[in-house]
Amino acid sequence: MPHNRGTRRKPNFVGAASYKGRRKWISGCESVAEYDEAVKQARAELREQVENPNAKRIPTCLEFAGAVIHEDGRITMTWPDGQRCQKKTGRRRTSVERLRDTLKPFLREFGERPLDSFDRDEALTWILPKSANVQQSVRQFFNHAKDRDLISGDNKFARTGASKSKRRVERPDFEIVTDEQYERILQCARTCRADDYTVVVEGIVLCVGEGAIRPSEIFALHKDSVDLAADVIEVRWQIDSRTRERVPVKDEDVRLVVPSPRLRAHLELILREPRTILFPAVRGGYMTRPNWYVYWNAVRASAGLPGLEFYELKHRALQWMIDPVDDGGLGLDHATAAEMAGHADGGWLIANVYTKLSQRRALDRARRAMREYAARHPAEEGNRPAAPRSPSRSATVDDQRRVAVTAATLITYAEAKPKTSVAGWTAGGTATCREHDGLDVHVSIS
Repeated sequence: MPHNRGTRRKPNFVGAASYKGRRKWISGCESVAEYDEAVKQARAELREQVENPNAKRIPTCLEFAGAVIHEDGRITMTWPDGQRCQKKTGRRRTSVERLRDTLKPFLREFGERPLDSFDRDEALTWILPKSANVQQSVRQFFNHAKDRDLISGDNKFARTGASKSKRRVERPDFEIVTDEQYERILQCARTCRADDYTVVVEGIVLCVGEGAIRPSEIFALHKDSVDLAADVIEVRWQIDSRTRERVPVKDEDVRLVVPSPRLRAHLELILREPRTILFPAVRGGYMTRPNWYVYWNAVRASAGLPGLEFYELKHRALQWMIDPVDDGGLGLDHATAAEMAGHADGGWLIANVYTKLSQRRALDRARRAMREYAARHPAEEGNRPAAPRSPSRSATVDDQRRVAVTAATLITYAEAKPKTSVAGWTAGGTATCREHDGLDVHVSIS
């Protein structure tokens, strides 16, 4: 009979299962029925160990994760340390923390289960209602187990049918910020406050709107990051959104950004200030996203764009970089724009996403060019050749064996049969008839 080491409202039935001298402790059962089921499973595992001593033992989920459930309910684990990683530099600390946090619900429920004890139906039933982050961590957890030959066959928690949501920039209703809207945003950034802090607000907007620098990278810029003599901004650091510390950028991929003339003039103004951080918070520390969105909300509301996300200004900057010079852009190639924005794909994303967005502008440019051409050549508008009239008369052919289609000149038949009526046709016009080699063609016009 199990012992209840919990309370009446929150029971915790515990006990031990044994088989031929081997014992296994069982705990965490909320009912007697659950405890009995756990005892059966534990005895089956013990029987397998006794009867097949040379068989490879499959660890439990807790053992493979290197996890420990403490008395206060906390879970600590070593996973995914020591597992396969696609990046040479390894996983970022924030990525490791996210993987561990989202794996904890699975370990609380199935921690004592062996890795190979799940079937497809049970896996789908559990994982489909979960969030995308939980699905990713559990799927990766079992991919690591499969890499070490701890589970046979396919990963039961993979191929859940969940499609990755499209980026906002890829949605058909997405619109790039127009030049008029961007100028309005800059004007509101200059007037959103009554003090001199508007210089910082406007500078942050310019960095993302014309330099395509990520917000977390803007907040980490120092004065020594700007070299006006070389006309570049060195992007080496970013502000971690969780720890709010200054850490290296993603994959430590340092890049140089060339500022626009307007951004350069603004940087010259900011560099005169006696501070180290280029765009600090009001109290002098590093700006964070929660703090920034207080100021950004005031700017976008004043500009009449209350639903505009701040990151959309980066999309505007990239579109401005690749737009033709005649259309007000810089005319840069995709690879150069990608290098400025910190993309490591050589311009693939820009070529496949932003080029599609520019198709709308291309149509507008084509329509505008056609209107301008019509204005320069008004005489051609009224002297267009009339569309040919569809013939109302039909040509019939006597021979059913004629297979090829050719054109017969009506003036030929008019000479052969002067009395033939050719109303609706002009001399020298054409009508189609069928032709067969070696046979006369009899065509009547009616």
